Amino acid sequence: MAEQENETESNKTRADQQAVSRRRLLKTIGGAATVGAGMVLVGEPVPAGASGTAIKTGTFSSNTNTPAVSAVSTGTGPAVRGSSRSRSFGSGVFGMCVSPDAYAVAGVNSATSGLAIGVAGQTASSQGSAVTGLNFATSGSKAIGVYGQSASPNGAGVEGFTTATSGTPSGVYGESPAPGGYGVSGANTATSGAALGVQGLSASPDGYAVAGVNNAKSGRSVGVYGETGNTDTGFGVLCKGRLAATSTIVSGFLLLGTTRTLYSMASPECWIEDFGSADLVDGAAKVPLDPAFAAAVRTDSYNVFVVPEGDCRGLYVAEKGQQGFTVRELQGGKASVPFSYRVVARRQDVDAPRLAEVDLSPLVSRTRDRAPRVARPPLLA
Repeated sequence: MAEQENETESNKTRADQQAVSRRRLLKTIGGAATVGAGMVLVGEPVPAGASGTAIKTGTFSSNTNTPAVSAVSTGTGPAVRGSSRSRSFGSGVFGMCVSPDAYAVAGVNSATSGLAIGVAGQTASSQGSAVTGLNFATSGSKAIGVYGQSASPNGAGVEGFTTATSGTPSGVYGESPAPGGYGVSGANTATSGAALGVQGLSASPDGYAVAGVNNAKSGRSVGVYGETGNTDTGFGVLCKGRLAATSTIVSGFLLLGTTRTLYSMASPECWIEDFGSADLVDGAAKVPLDPAFAAAVRTDSYNVFVVPEGDCRGLYVAEKGQQGFTVRELQGGKASVPFSYRVVARRQDVDAPRLAEVDLSPLVSRTRDRAPRVARPPLLA
């Protein structure tokens, strides 16, 4: 009997201590008891001897635009902290919403300066994700796992950054198992200006601003693909600078109902060609260079090839100048015949040594050392 009385007294003392803790930790302020105002919690020091675990479970509800639960912290600690000790798919903090225009979990930082973060995620797991977005919709073009938006003219809707200085880390990584899908997709809906769908920047002397790697060993495997709807004046791929290839450069040509391959001619130097025709009159002809062609090439030294298109003793180039060249008939002939010519000159704005050595080693031709992603089940079945 004495033991039961002591146990009853001990339970009463513990209940009194928990009641004091609840009154201190769940302090209602500012009319929080009114309908719809929910409950506002102000963090206070935990009483001596009280544990750090939850002292009350339950549900708070609000039917107005005020929060059901609001927590305020004036110190350096979190206003709300959730912890899950589950070894499975437990959640430290879980949010659920049935409104089509609402947010299950929302983070807002109203600071106008500094490194202000609305929602932050952190993990130390070698296979973990600091922030993960899951969308289990099986249809719809707006089913998004993670969405970012920025109103700043210099801001970013979503930014990824890696501090690793070795290996093959990625600031942003995208993966898709769909045959018609995109690992990473960028879209710019602007109808004017230099609107970029995807941009890559690199400051490394051996780096690549944008790299595409296709590790397939068969089929029409493409590393980088570009397309334009303006086939008259647009470019599927625009290169500012030199264009390099370790194999042949080809183009497709529609012939007899099928697409055939055309190969680009190669040259040991940077030559530009022009073609034309003229008439030989009384054994001579002065042919001017096209002004646009002359402005693009080095006119101090160029080659001219002539072909007569009528009966004569033959033709030769008698003089070459910066404005044009002179053609005459061999052996002092006086024939009047048409002829065609080909002019070949070096490009004047490019310093291109003959058969210069170049390093085109494929630094990015590698398979990513990345474990397959683990498919997480829905949080609510």
